[in-house]
Amino acid sequence: MAEDPTNQQIYLSNAEQAKAKILELDKNIKAQLHDLNPRFMVYHDAFQYFELRYGLNAIGMITDVSGSDPGARHIRRLIDEISDEGVTCAFSEPLFEDDLLETVVSVTDIKVYEIDPTGARLEPGVDLYLDLISNIADSFIECGSSV
Repeated sequence: MAEDPTNQQIYLSNAEQAKAKILELDKNIKAQLHDLNPRFMVYHDAFQYFELRYGLNAIGMITDVSGSDPGARHIRRLIDEISDEGVTCAFSEPLFEDDLLETVVSVTDIKVYEIDPTGARLEPGVDLYLDLISNIADSFIECGSSV
């Protein structure tokens, strides 16, 4: 604002409006996820803060932490984990190949939902951040409601 003091009030007003929208979205997400306890696996560990904020807990990750190509042992472990932990859904992402996920899903009874942590399929604009967080929440809500 020191760079543009003439428009300081506009910036402050915009910031307050954005804050109010974010707080309202946060309140709505908390309410929608409150009674849901989705049993899910994520493609990779990208949602730690979202999970922490809304009391969610991923059962595991589809990808190997090392980033190497998965072998039969990794696939077997995933299938066993899905069965043992009662996983009902997994999340794919638009920027990753789904061959591993498709292999695991083909021998289990879980649903797959797309989750987009980068907003790759969203239109840029004023509400991009709100849309991004809302879409992530919707994916978790769908998963938790599918039980």
